[in-house]
Amino acid sequence: AGQDPGACAGLPPSRIPKPTKPPRSGDCAAAEETDDTPLATRPPSGSPAPCARGRDERSATPHGPKATRGRRATTEEDTTMRTASRRVGLMQDKRTLRILHRDVFQAAIQEWRDNHRAPGGKARKSQACQVYVRMRPMFEKEWQQGEFEAVTAFEEWGEIVVHNCLFQADLVRMFLHHSGFCFPRTFGAEASNDDVYAECGAPLVAHALSGQLSTIFMFGQTGSGKTYTMSSIIEAAALEIFQSDVIEGFEPVEAAADRAPMEVRLRVFEIAGRKCFDLLSRARAELKLMDSDDGRTNIIGAAEAMAGNWEELQRTVKEAFSRRATASHGRNEESSRSHCVCIVELPSARGTLVLVDCAGTERRQDTDQHSAERTKESAEINSSLHALKECIRFRAKEQRQAKAAGDEERRQVHVPYRGSVLTRVLSDSFTRPGSRLAAIGTVAPAATDIEHTMSTLR
Repeated sequence: AGQDPGACAGLPPSRIPKPTKPPRSGDCAAAEETDDTPLATRPPSGSPAPCARGRDERSATPHGPKATRGRRATTEEDTTMRTASRRVGLMQDKRTLRILHRDVFQAAIQEWRDNHRAPGGKARKSQACQVYVRMRPMFEKEWQQGEFEAVTAFEEWGEIVVHNCLFQADLVRMFLHHSGFCFPRTFGAEASNDDVYAECGAPLVAHALSGQLSTIFMFGQTGSGKTYTMSSIIEAAALEIFQSDVIEGFEPVEAAADRAPMEVRLRVFEIAGRKCFDLLSRARAELKLMDSDDGRTNIIGAAEAMAGNWEELQRTVKEAFSRRATASHGRNEESSRSHCVCIVELPSARGTLVLVDCAGTERRQDTDQHSAERTKESAEINSSLHALKECIRFRAKEQRQAKAAGDEERRQVHVPYRGSVLTRVLSDSFTRPGSRLAAIGTVAPAATDIEHTMSTLR
């Protein structure tokens, strides 16, 4: 939603010189091993290359048709064994190969950064649908494991560039493929929570205080900082809601001195697969979803909590988040395995603020060691996130058409919000006129997570 189709076209790949090996002692100069030598003609590891035989020397090998056939079979067998042994040393996982050659890749990435002076594309901007990206810093344990940064954030012009460390088919020659994605705003590893809220959260909170509907989505890879960023946005939003003396766009009936104090109504629930559970109740009661006559999906049985100050609001949300379904993951000890929806209704302002912390995305190679239940759970998460992506895409398309044709000739765009339980519950966020939404994608900079980062940005 935030990327121009031609944003990746102007980033040519970086060629890395092919590594060379010094000759081994005992090898003949004519049979010196190089990277261009076919694998079938290379000597086995640890044995010297065969030297050229003199013209007067005679071989002790028997001659004749039978001996020739036996010698040919033995030669083919030895060649196959040598090739297989050579391949065993090269059969490394691509993530492991990146770490083994990190010094070469880091030097090439730094050289590209020094020469990159302008964005590769232009971001699409829409006031009703904004997309942002935040890159978290590297963890200490990642540095200890030999990881390195393979993502660059240019906050000046809102571009995120992924340096994909790749190998040729021989797994020896290396090169970099640079993919650039442009967004209205990007946040690097040094950006603070206050910077993220000022750009992404504050405008939507003000929109909700003016009597409208605002929705903030958090999505990204497991362990990329989604819940951390969402928690900071909730804290800052609670302060702004209760410390705002003037409500934009809403004129109270009574005088300001006689106006009742601000109170908010809170509902928090999680969506795991096709089920919905209440997080405000200690028992995590299962909720029912029912469709009304007008096609809207209503949540039946959800508990409501009233908050009269920002401290009470923060405490209630924190307790609800602690009841989410979590599971241990290689990237995070407490990975969220459900979508958490927090609905903050503002009765005095007649507005609503919806905060959605989506479950972490997973690729197929991350689920190899999972049980059948966990694998099914990951598939349901990815399916619901795909439906969410389609809804955001069609919502942005509707806004672009409205801007191009004008409000009088505005054509209604069908938003496929029935694709998942998550989008059914949030149907108003995609269909209500005047609503605004923001999607914040979080990415990890480590080279091991390149595939995850590319999926999130796309």
